Amino acid sequence: MHRALVWFKTDLRLHDNETLVKAIEQANEVVPVYIFNPADYITTEFDFAKTGSYRAQFIIECVAALAKALQAAGSGLIVKTGNPVDVLPELAAEYNATKVFAKKEVSYEEKLQEEQVEAALWKVHCTLETYSTSTLYHAEDLPFSIKDIPDVFTSFRKKIEKESTVRPVFNAPEKIASPTLPKPKIPTLKDLGLKRAAIDTRAVLQFTGGEDEALKRVNHYFLKPKLYQPIKKPATDWLVLTTRLSYRYGWRMVAYRHGIFIKL
Repeated sequence: MHRALVWFKTDLRLHDNETLVKAIEQANEVVPVYIFNPADYITTEFDFAKTGSYRAQFIIECVAALAKALQAAGSGLIVKTGNPVDVLPELAAEYNATKVFAKKEVSYEEKLQEEQVEAALWKVHCTLETYSTSTLYHAEDLPFSIKDIPDVFTSFRKKIEKESTVRPVFNAPEKIASPTLPKPKIPTLKDLGLKRAAIDTRAVLQFTGGEDEALKRVNHYFLKPKLYQPIKKPATDWLVLTTRLSYRYGWRMVAYRHGIFIKL
């Protein structure tokens, strides 16, 4: 395959990103893409912002960090604003890409968009290939079918602890072959129709978006003495992890603090 697009969504990282790794393996050149969809930043019929200013700022920082990391690996990041159903076919045609690699979705709206994107890409002779990158255990490794997943988490946990294993993480690629890409134009909160909200002075942490910041936080929390105290055992501790890193990476950090060495 000569060239492929890599459509980044919530998987804004190079570490443990199967989508990116598979694209590099299969294509001579990859074109990384992130799309700010205006539909994600509207005010809903219930008068709630679909994406608030705090989260939007976090996403902007994550995209900027991703672009920097990709550039360091010899690639870059195309940043667009629009509907992915329209943007991706246009980019596929512009860069003569024959396949788009992306994270596999599971939620209703995201799955609907995924189906629409696939149909639109087909019209420009391009296919969509997706990978599951958002769960600790891969669906194919569960000891039961999706429709038979236990309703109670304890039952689910006990069964997978005995009969399933967490897959190894994917290393971040050191070099990525890409065509010459334009400098990314990342929108501001104002561009997205949002206003910067004042930071609450009671906030304990000031989170900054980006993979490097997430790695720093995880390393600080799990590797510094006394900052992390085991709750019960690794199988339950990983539930409290909420970063831009993969769940598998976080799980391995928890295991490390429990004296279980797992290669990161």
